[in-house]
Amino acid sequence: MRESKINDHKKDQPSIRNAKLYIQPYTKVLFEHVPPKFDQTEIIEILKEKVGDVAGNKIIKDEYDICNGKRLFLLLPDDLKRTPIPRFITIDGLTFTVRYEHQPNFCEYCSEPNHEERSCPIKRSNQEHAKSNQDQPEVNNESKETPENLDNQLTPTHEVFSTESEPEITESEEEDRLATN
Repeated sequence: MRESKINDHKKDQPSIRNAKLYIQPYTKVLFEHVPPKFDQTEIIEILKEKVGDVAGNKIIKDEYDICNGKRLFLLLPDDLKRTPIPRFITIDGLTFTVRYEHQPNFCEYCSEPNHEERSCPIKRSNQEHAKSNQDQPEVNNESKETPENLDNQLTPTHEVFSTESEPEITESEEEDRLATN
């Protein structure tokens, strides 16, 4: 009798074989650090122009119904594969962090996908160029012979005399001094 209760119980539960899998047709793209009063139509227009159609959007709020700086946008995965969005994007002078599932690595130096900053060919080229410029001798402006620089380069070959006035010597003192020499 016990076995029949177990089998009856199994009949009431849905089977995995009968379950329908839900495949999400859109990718959720999260923008972070968005000021509360920032007009998200600007973000939507840029996404439409650069990536593809935006199927939906939402301002995310916290448990107190206060905007927490996050905006969610729904985009087609194929559009994101064709034109991926970097981790950081600047709109109207404001930089936002962008995250979504299967987001490729982006270089934070050149904003190009599929490599990181430490292996960036543009950064490496710029560093090599800067290093080659450091190896070249610099022209020293002080070495040019201009009247101002010549004055600074002169070294005195005579003793420097004080400009303080010496006490006056009377004629008799001068005669005594000359007589002793």
